[in-house]
Amino acid sequence: DGESYLPDFFVFDCNNELSHIIEVKGWFPDSDAHKFIRFWRWLANQDIPLELWDKYALKERGIL
Repeated sequence: DGESYLPDFFVFDCNNELSHIIEVKGWFPDSDAHKFIRFWRWLANQDIPLELWDKYALKERGIL
């Protein structure tokens, strides 16, 4: 269908293996939500953990 989604951060371990993916969302418009949900469903089948960082997660980590 031509849609694509690019997460914010790909995190690799010391062996250069993909460890997990971080998506930072301060605002989540419907157009992004649709693409994100499709990506999240695909990723679940790949056995790659996904962390969704919203404003609360960013505050908890001392970023905001």
